[in-house]
Amino acid sequence: MPGLLSWMTCGSDCVLFGIPWQALWARSEDEAFVVGDYGAVARVTGDAVTLEGNPLLEFAQGAIGTQDISRARLHAVGGDSREVYVASWSALLHYHDGTWDTLPHP
Repeated sequence: MPGLLSWMTCGSDCVLFGIPWQALWARSEDEAFVVGDYGAVARVTGDAVTLEGNPLLEFAQGAIGTQDISRARLHAVGGDSREVYVASWSALLHYHDGTWDTLPHP
């Protein structure tokens, strides 16, 4: 899995050893997405795993050490061959054509 970002290792309120992953979804035989705490979305392609930059990951960086960090715990991922959707209890993310954006809550 990808390494931690420097802001994720800032002390007792932060991740010390690794990101707690919550859900996995495979889009195809050679591509999958894993989501977890701190707005983390990892993309798995073949043997490579990369941490995807996204709006919730950016939010988590500013919210670390506060109660708001719980809003960045991603717990669901799914989609189809063209799009990926990711959810926390208070946010929805959408991935299409290499870009992540937020969606309004239904």
